[in-house]
Amino acid sequence: MTLTLSNEEITVFGNKRIGLYDIAFDSSYPYGGETFDLNGTRLTDVEKIILSPVQGYDFEYDYTNDKIKVFKPAPPIVIEEIPTITAGTIYDTTTLKYPHAYIIYVGVDNLGYLVIDGALNPVTNSVAVTDAEWGVRPTLTFLATDAVDGKTVRVAYITQAWKEVFDNIVRAVMAAGVRIAGHADLVFTAGTPDTVDVGELAVAVQNVTWVDNTTVKPCKALYLGEDPATTEVAIDFSNATSSELRLSFKEEDTVDTALDEVYCTYIKKPASGFLADRFIEEDDLTPATDIITTFSGVASSNMLLFGACGGLPGATTKFMNLVRIGATLGVTTTIGKLTKWPGETNTVTLGSDHADTDHIKPSYVVGDISEIPGIVSLECPDTENLSHLTGVRAIVIGR
Repeated sequence: MTLTLSNEEITVFGNKRIGLYDIAFDSSYPYGGETFDLNGTRLTDVEKIILSPVQGYDFEYDYTNDKIKVFKPAPPIVIEEIPTITAGTIYDTTTLKYPHAYIIYVGVDNLGYLVIDGALNPVTNSVAVTDAEWGVRPTLTFLATDAVDGKTVRVAYITQAWKEVFDNIVRAVMAAGVRIAGHADLVFTAGTPDTVDVGELAVAVQNVTWVDNTTVKPCKALYLGEDPATTEVAIDFSNATSSELRLSFKEEDTVDTALDEVYCTYIKKPASGFLADRFIEEDDLTPATDIITTFSGVASSNMLLFGACGGLPGATTKFMNLVRIGATLGVTTTIGKLTKWPGETNTVTLGSDHADTDHIKPSYVVGDISEIPGIVSLECPDTENLSHLTGVRAIVIGR
């Protein structure tokens, strides 16, 4: 975890000294950058450093921490990363390989975990994910009694390489029926059911978490028009009345009471661009022998960005919870696994007791991964071997 500087050349320009160096990296890059140490050189201070790209890698100098960060092309979508879990007394935690823009699903053995807001403490079969921050890898927190440290956790997610997704993240918070964070026009309306209009259109919802007094209750997604049962939320991405994302809750849940809070992280729909152009709202799918096949009506029916994190919206009490691709489903009616993804079309296999009359209505951004525009490089993952990067030319201006 060190840099090696060689072939030093020093020149003077005005009141500045300029050093030329060849830099070699080692076999275990630390996320956040390698420390740039001038010990052993003829410079004592760095005012500016210029590093030339090499072998597809770019470099950035962190002037605050005196470190060189290394960037390379990164996948816009990670399919089932298996992170290392750190066991704790109350909570187990892990950090993903790349900074995230959106969690698609989290599978633990044959269960699908519901994502909740990162400011909250997880409950059984849920995972708290820290808010997306540019260049910062997320922490996932599980309840220690779930014992995920002894199981295999798999996470599918959108990385910040797909920058359009990151640029449109919104975190909305409502307390006692009043907006705390999110769009200025977010509003709660009591009714049958109760509704929250977030103030703008959306293409995906990463989580809806209801805090009932002090009890954290992850909500499962239903499709438009369904009458939600307790801890369910019907998602209407473009409500006909309000022309914005509407979340509908069971009125008896009274999510607007004095000590209640609702958290929702979503991807807003931009006025134009790939997310806006490729959004499919409620692909109405009828299972055939416990298998559903996406049909977007365009050339590709491959789901890139899933409209509901953790699963596929169903009817009341029939949210389809996604589990890992290789999971054993058995007869459970409310779980499913992706059996063809990514691909030109996607197939999802459902638990064998799922009735073929029960429709599934996923919303998603459609297309091939190669079509995603504006993909950006990300910092190299922690511990990556960069020993092949030698002779990286650096110009250092200082004293």
